[in-house]
Amino acid sequence: MARRPHALLRQDVSMILTREAINKYRTSGEIIIEPFDPEQLGTVSYRFRAGNIIARICTELDTKEESVLDYQAIPSTGYLLEPGSFYLIPTHELLGSTVFAQLIFGGRSTGSAGLFIDVSASLGHVGCVTHWTLELVPVRKLLLFPGQLLGQITFWRLAGEYAPYRGPYHQKVLPLPSIQWMEHSAKEVEPKQ
Repeated sequence: MARRPHALLRQDVSMILTREAINKYRTSGEIIIEPFDPEQLGTVSYRFRAGNIIARICTELDTKEESVLDYQAIPSTGYLLEPGSFYLIPTHELLGSTVFAQLIFGGRSTGSAGLFIDVSASLGHVGCVTHWTLELVPVRKLLLFPGQLLGQITFWRLAGEYAPYRGPYHQKVLPLPSIQWMEHSAKEVEPKQ
């Protein structure tokens, strides 16, 4: 039996979308999930899959220098993730929304297997439609397969005015390294004494 929203809830309050709402707004084009599989719809989320390209950072990370990535196709036999390494991988699906904010989370079975998929960038801004770059950190050796279910995305109604996302991570297919090196000022800031 479907439950009615609480009488005190208003339309201007942010809230998570249900399975039915996700599907409704996907059909209307306000939520983008491509390709879409109705079997991956959860109660309040959509379960996404691993893409087929993985990138391993192969240099010491200096936030003032561009990272060098080693891109490889993930074979159908799997790619061995090693503890102590940091990997980037795109989602198989193109995901986003023109009117809702999004949050991604690792799936329960993914975390139980010893794999963190989101270290820092779980917020998807309104207007960002992309193959999300997942930040993989394995705590033990683990085989990763292309198309493997890894996590879930939720969609949230906003309260207040907003401007659509126009940042550098929009509509990407390959996993992107940090662009923090581009954000550094040419002028170094002196520490206070």
